[in-house]
Amino acid sequence: MTCWRKATRSLGFSCRPVVQGDNFPLDRDEVLIFHPHGFLPRRTYTRDYSNDPIVLSEDDYHELYAAPYSWANVIQLNLLISFNVLFLGCSLTDPNLRRLLDLGKKVRAPHHFAIMRNPDFQLDDGNISAARKQPRWYKELTSFQKHIETENLKDRGITAIWYEEHSEVSKKLGGIA
Repeated sequence: MTCWRKATRSLGFSCRPVVQGDNFPLDRDEVLIFHPHGFLPRRTYTRDYSNDPIVLSEDDYHELYAAPYSWANVIQLNLLISFNVLFLGCSLTDPNLRRLLDLGKKVRAPHHFAIMRNPDFQLDDGNISAARKQPRWYKELTSFQKHIETENLKDRGITAIWYEEHSEVSKKLGGIA
């Protein structure tokens, strides 16, 4: 079972993936998970996803980026304009997504959220205790990095919610609702 399925089920929601060509009635009590770059299911669904396009290569991505009226771009922009969005597990460095966020902000003042891992704790070896022992200049540098990214996201209508350890994410999610 995929992570998002486990997470939504543990919260008592049913969810389903949405890809290009799917109908998605908004009157149903389901969490819709949009997959603008395609979907590789881990389990069998009633719908066959095997012939759907998937963005895997840089060339695929550039083709999508160059097509402003593609389903992926239109659906993302529509969602960014129509709803408050939670970004979870997304670095928000994708230039196409940043472009869509900027476009959406011109239409509607958004209020989106992003759960982001604190840069102080993004070491190559993942050793959190080693991060706490870093010299002061390192801590100041990563604090500055966090400040810049927070302001950059704020300019795009996104409130950054920082965490240090993955175990904190569920508590942070509870604070949004």
